[in-house]
Amino acid sequence: MFNGGYSYDANSHQFNYGIQGGIVAHSHGITLAQKLNETIVLVNAQGAEGVAVSNQTGVMTDGRGFAVVPYANPYHKNSISLDTETISNHSVDLQETTKYVYPTRGAVVEAGYRATIGYRALLTLVQANGKPVPFGATVSVNETPENENNSSIVGDDGQVYLSGLKDAGSVQVKWGNEGGVTMHCHLLTA
Repeated sequence: MFNGGYSYDANSHQFNYGIQGGIVAHSHGITLAQKLNETIVLVNAQGAEGVAVSNQTGVMTDGRGFAVVPYANPYHKNSISLDTETISNHSVDLQETTKYVYPTRGAVVEAGYRATIGYRALLTLVQANGKPVPFGATVSVNETPENENNSSIVGDDGQVYLSGLKDAGSVQVKWGNEGGVTMHCHLLTA
């Protein structure tokens, strides 16, 4: 929070200003905070900019996806939820929205969220014989970095929801004892 003022009289002019808040240094950089308490939670949702933290007035992720939640309860279960209604970038999808942390007194604990960035699509997958891919088949996006798992399960009539898709790419589809097939897809964006 910033504040400032100016006053004057016949003999002087006076300016004053102030800043209130905190800075948290962590392994990913620094994050500004409204306030700091003895025990805090660092929200790490890299890639998810401007997402509000539920039940925390004015606390939202910065341009890199980090936020500081002050006043965590030490030695208790703290529920940290992100409000998906406040995601401003429609190409960002959060894989989970609530994390639970159990900080000790004076700790800075991290609540990590996985954000996938790219297109979202509801695909209907059809086999070469014209039949839909079977219910329960697993679909994985091939262009996903190795440290991430971007997969989903096929529903009725071969439909599957995927996020984090690029303009073009391929998906790996597996079911039963078969090794699976690779399906190439090109997304048509409006």
